[in-house]
Amino acid sequence: MATSDCKLTILGGNGWIPAFNRHTCCYALELGDYLFIFDLGSGACRLGELYPPEKLMSFKEIHIFLSHYHLDHITGITYLPLYLKGCRVTIFGPGKNIYGKSTEEILSAHLEKPYFALPLTDYPMDLAFVDIALGKNEIAGVEISTLLQSHSDPTIGYRLNDHLAYITDTACSPDTIDFVDGTNILLHETWFDNLEYTTLSSNNGSVTEDVSIALRSHANIDWVMHVAKKAQINTLVLIHLNPSYNDERLRGMLAYAKRSFMKTYLALDGTTILI
Repeated sequence: MATSDCKLTILGGNGWIPAFNRHTCCYALELGDYLFIFDLGSGACRLGELYPPEKLMSFKEIHIFLSHYHLDHITGITYLPLYLKGCRVTIFGPGKNIYGKSTEEILSAHLEKPYFALPLTDYPMDLAFVDIALGKNEIAGVEISTLLQSHSDPTIGYRLNDHLAYITDTACSPDTIDFVDGTNILLHETWFDNLEYTTLSSNNGSVTEDVSIALRSHANIDWVMHVAKKAQINTLVLIHLNPSYNDERLRGMLAYAKRSFMKTYLALDGTTILI
């Protein structure tokens, strides 16, 4: 189903911290006249590098889907007045049904003085906010399904028809397999390689609370491969990469993954994939 009017671009493939020329969580999917953006980490700065202003203005609508509100997923909201000026933008996120506050309320709190100079109400664009519903939604003629996920704070997984599924900041689970089953491209967080995961989990009787939370909240490469094979997806992209892993270590993790699932790629900034 490769077609040039459906293109995925990695704007930021890291989790937590920008490192090794990898920004944090931001992925852009061009689908006809619409642009779908998943999370707004520091990778949102690459909107200015990879998309000319006239290209961004040409989209009928830009839909932004937030998995949750940790800073490595929303810091790029402060970049939007520069890059999306004059655009029609809707931001979807987990709201009152999950956090007890609306998406707009949560984001507005991050941008109150003295944290940022420009409140959301003054952003120079046609800006709207929607609390995404759990289950199936229809947005811009596309079926957007959502999945509530376990993390240190709840997160949302997304699926766009059979084009793409976006799973980040969660450990692997049977629910994930059912949710992404048969999708073309799976973007799945892969925080731990085998070495680190085995080392941390083997000390399970004496791990600190922060390590225990990380083990429950993030995925390791073996489980991600299990999800990809069981769900019979076509292409796997390893995302939310660990900022402590240099390029050599990531290449090792990728080589390991390709032994059992050949169509596996790293979410390296600037990479594009035609769907």
